[in-house]
Parts: sequence; structure tokens; C-alpha cells
Amino acid sequence: MTAREINTDLRDNIVRRVLRLANTPVDFIVLFGSKARGDSGPDSDTDIALSVPALTSTERSRLRLLLTAEFNGPNVKVDIVTVEDVNWSLRFRISRDGVILYERKDGLWNAFVELVIARYPDYHQFETRILREMMGSV
Repeated sequence: MTAREINTDLRDNIVRRVLRLANTPVDFIVLFGSKARGDSGPDSDTDIALSVPALTSTERSRLRLLLTAEFNGPNVKVDIVTVEDVNWSLRFRISRDGVILYERKDGLWNAFVELVIARYPDYHQFETRILREMMGSV
């Protein structure tokens, strides 16, 4: 799916609401998950990732709560994550599936993807080893 294939009203609505509530520079906003891949079903949620590096971890947590309250309602399920606060496996899925809805400055999304490409393979090996060890002890 490309940014052009996303309903313009939906994209603009998401971007407007995120930027209003963030009240600080947002580097990028991306749609990821099943809706970005184009394989969502009737019960699928909407996954949104954003980058707000100027905020502290506590401020990002507060922003996620505000955005969750803003977007969720009856029959509407939206998951919001900040890329600064998720593990490398989720960052990989975001970079693989992500459809850019907003980018504050050209190159910020690509810089994130390049960072994930550089770091994820080592993390994946570590994660796999730990999971095998945990499963062996069960």
C-alpha cells in the first residue's frame, strides 16, 4: 500500500489530530500492520507509529494515552506506539510495513529505516537465542 492508496481524508484526519495533541515536533507518522499491508479484516485495529524524539519517555507515554483516548471509541480500535519506546522487532515490522502519513522533514523516515536495518539483525539473533533458552526451560 502506498500513501496515495490511503484515503486522503483519513490520512489528513490522523495527521491533524496527532500534531494537535503532540504540541511538539513530530518527525514522522506511519500506518503499519494489517491495514498498511492491505490484509486487514473487519475486526482489525489500526496501528499508528510516530517518532517524537524531543519528548522524554514520560511525555511520550502521556502523549500515547492522549492519542489513544482521542482515536478509540465504539467499534474503533487504534493502537499508538512511539518508535523510541518499542523493541527492535516491532521497529522492524514498522519499517517493513510502514506507510508514511506525515514526515516533518525529508529523510527522517529513511534514516529510521536505515537504523533498523543496521541494528535489527543482531537483536533478532539475541531474541531468538533467549526465546529458545526460555522454551527449553519450560
